[in-house]
Amino acid sequence: MDKKSESKVSPKTVVYGKTDTRYWKEKVVRRHRLVEGKEIQDRHYSVQLQRGGRRTRFPLGSGNKAKAADRALEIYLDILTIGWDKAVARHKDPRKKPGQDDDDTAFIERPTVGDLIRVASEFVTVRRSTFNSYAKAIRKIYADSMKIPGAEKFDGRKGGAQRWQEQVDKVYLDQLTAERVVRWRNEFLVGEDDDPTGKRSRINTSNTLIRNARGLMAKKHLPFLRERMRLPEPLPLDGVPLLKPPSMRYHSKIDAHTILSAARKELEKQSPEQFKALLLALVCGLRRGEIDNLLWEAFDFERGVLRVQNTRYHELKSEDSAGEIDLSDEVCAVFESLRMGASGEFVIESEHAHNRPDSGTRYYRCNLVFQRLGRWLKKKGGDKKRPIHELRKEAGSLVAAEYGIFEASRFLRHSDIRITSQVYLDKKRRVTPSLSLTAKS
Repeated sequence: MDKKSESKVSPKTVVYGKTDTRYWKEKVVRRHRLVEGKEIQDRHYSVQLQRGGRRTRFPLGSGNKAKAADRALEIYLDILTIGWDKAVARHKDPRKKPGQDDDDTAFIERPTVGDLIRVASEFVTVRRSTFNSYAKAIRKIYADSMKIPGAEKFDGRKGGAQRWQEQVDKVYLDQLTAERVVRWRNEFLVGEDDDPTGKRSRINTSNTLIRNARGLMAKKHLPFLRERMRLPEPLPLDGVPLLKPPSMRYHSKIDAHTILSAARKELEKQSPEQFKALLLALVCGLRRGEIDNLLWEAFDFERGVLRVQNTRYHELKSEDSAGEIDLSDEVCAVFESLRMGASGEFVIESEHAHNRPDSGTRYYRCNLVFQRLGRWLKKKGGDKKRPIHELRKEAGSLVAAEYGIFEASRFLRHSDIRITSQVYLDKKRRVTPSLSLTAKS
């Protein structure tokens, strides 16, 4: 039989219309997804529908293909008759929650605060503690803006914090506008007193809260979020300008030489862990988290350097935070002597376990050491709020006075010299104009 004759007797492909349930049998699917590295198939069928530039996936709630096709047809007809929004409201929960086995990755038409946090947690790559600060910030802004009482949020033991969080997580993202955010900020800045110092602090806090909340909806994250949910337009925090921050320049209130002299007399023998922490902050300029997990292996006494780097116990603040700090012979000798009495791998010894890599909160294994050192520093005239961090700023100011701001920035391991200039350095040398008052002869 030639090809022409064969084409006349070949059966034609049957095409079903969208109002025929047989059409939908070819459209419903049981999707395959990777879960913890393993490929699994959904137990139930789902169908993706699109109309007027809007698209979402509907769970069909059945593992039977024929029943799933009937359900898909029903949804399609409702979209035609009652409209997209009403069909979505009728056939799917607009606030999908984790653990629902029909389709826990369904497109969310009207996402809530909880939806945003849950979905963003799947692809945002910052540290857990940083992500949690983002979540706390957006919850606070929404809760305060929506006048959700916050009395319970500090009651972790009796479940009050959980109840408060669940209440905030149910708020829809589109309920917050730029106008409401500005109104919240204005009320937040008033505070409970008219103390100018307190107001400056609240300006910094409000800016930090807004920046952190925006971290969940950063530009680089939006394509991934929009694959999973319909974000409000404009975004809730768009159009909210940050306030000009007050000057945060460091003003020294301590004398480093006096502090070191007192520490050698009062701490070196009686409280060696406090003494080591003080040296690492004031002489080496380390951050508290770096001190907390510093290992003895970080010291290279032959070369006279201290290596600050990521370890199995601690992840640095940023890649720029890594570096080497040059140590004088005197400082090396002191730490070599202190190492003789060490009983473990950590420089600062503590009875508490090291910080877990998956910890979602800021945790210091040497917190008791820091608390005691802080009280000692306050008695010596140190900063009332952050006495240990004040030592790092003092160290940077001393290096800048001796070697210049660029060396100070390298010593403090800042990513941007502006941070060094605007925040960390105090003037250590007097600069006075010299005008001759003696008349020329």
